Amino acid sequence: MHSLSYLNLGYNSLTGTIPNMFRNLTGLEVVYLSHNHLEGEIPMSLASLSLLKDIDLSKNSLSGPIPQTKQLWSFPASRFENNSGLCGHPLQACVASEDPSEAEELEWWFWFVVAMGFISGVVCGISFAVIWPGRIEYLFGDVIILMQSKGTTLLKKCS
Repeated sequence: MHSLSYLNLGYNSLTGTIPNMFRNLTGLEVVYLSHNHLEGEIPMSLASLSLLKDIDLSKNSLSGPIPQTKQLWSFPASRFENNSGLCGHPLQACVASEDPSEAEELEWWFWFVVAMGFISGVVCGISFAVIWPGRIEYLFGDVIILMQSKGTTLLKKCS
């Protein structure tokens, strides 16, 4: 089938994935598979057709990244649109899916670091109060005076 140059199977209610048989159709210049029920990814055998001048894969259920080949790079987004799971140039960029276990590990580390920072602050604060008991008014005198002027008691002195 090296002499087949035009393949139009659009509007045929085709289902399943796009077959890898395109690697045997090296003479294909035009491929129309739009308005079907095709699913899965675009195979590299289709993306690497060197003579491909036009393609239409729109209005299917294709998914995954569009193979980045010079043949597919040149076609407009309209040739790939209405495939809810399809992404990559010329459509929207693909978003890397995050591994849930990786996300949980990052979240755990985040809260670990927050807890360590809090504990360090408490330890430093208590140490400062024990080592320099009279220095709190020196450091926070302006705040204490401001709070007292507004009628709020910040610290009570024990005699």
